Amino acid sequence: VNAAKLIAVQPNAGDFRDIVRALEDSDPEVRRDCARALGQLANPAALKPLFRLLSDDNWFVRAEAASALGKIGDTRAVGWLVQLLPDPDGYVRYSATVALYDLATASSRPWLLRALASAGSAQQFGIAVALARLHDPAALAPLAGAVRNNDAEIRRRAVEALGECGLAEGTNALALFLMDPEPAVREQAREAIGRISAHRKQ
Repeated sequence: VNAAKLIAVQPNAGDFRDIVRALEDSDPEVRRDCARALGQLANPAALKPLFRLLSDDNWFVRAEAASALGKIGDTRAVGWLVQLLPDPDGYVRYSATVALYDLATASSRPWLLRALASAGSAQQFGIAVALARLHDPAALAPLAGAVRNNDAEIRRRAVEALGECGLAEGTNALALFLMDPEPAVREQAREAIGRISAHRKQ
């Protein structure tokens, strides 16, 4: 466990194979720290070993594997991360969403759009957050639908993503969030509308 913690802080590319082998360790802390190390090394050869950890019994291991896949930056991980979005653990879902956001590039846009088209409602929000980074209009409907979500943090993240998307059409959705019961959500909606309006006048 202590060795894995040290490796996670400062991994060495020369230890890559040993780190991959340690993903099979019986201790979840070792698997978690080695997944973190592989994310820092950003070697695409770690994709398949990390993919196996996405079904790990330990939620922290699954979350760390998702984060590592996002850091590696290989678009092949998009489909795997989408499958993790309905995970029963909220931190795992958050990690998968952040990883998809990290992977949102022009080259991954087709992958994300295909995933959105075939995804269930539990998966669409995380994909839409990633597409918002690319200013893609396909993100608008799933993000707007979050106005009915009972989780204030989900609503806040939806507003944040709509603002980042920066499309004029998004102001209609943001207007609905101006009536949100949470002051932080309302304030962020006002700021997002202001940013979009200012950008349109430029």
